[in-house]
Amino acid sequence: MLPLENCLSAEVLTWTTRLFKHGIRQLCWMGENMPLFVGVHKWKFEEQIAIIKESVAFFTDAPDGELPEGVQLCAAYSLTQGVYSVWNAPSKDALERTFGKYAPTTMKGTVFVPVMQTFLPTMGYTTSL
Repeated sequence: MLPLENCLSAEVLTWTTRLFKHGIRQLCWMGENMPLFVGVHKWKFEEQIAIIKESVAFFTDAPDGELPEGVQLCAAYSLTQGVYSVWNAPSKDALERTFGKYAPTTMKGTVFVPVMQTFLPTMGYTTSL
């Protein structure tokens, strides 16, 4: 049996459900002309509820429920105390400014890494060979 601190509380599950029901409004197109970034977001267990509340606000309270121009969430993969996310954005700086404004607690434990999609091969990848 897992210790209680390793299990999601009812409050965490409630906020997570709200995030996925109401929060993510944009789909990502991994296009040829927009830089792609992987975000590595990590936090301590005691920060988890605050991070989830901030994430809900990030996606629902941004201007008109939209992310800034050109910033799009493509995918997110959850860890025990963290997330890997994939973003389209005009620049790394644009992502850092967006997180600094809408998710400052999350930004403290976040690193964005520029990447290139290699499979399924994109034209950008193919021409770089």
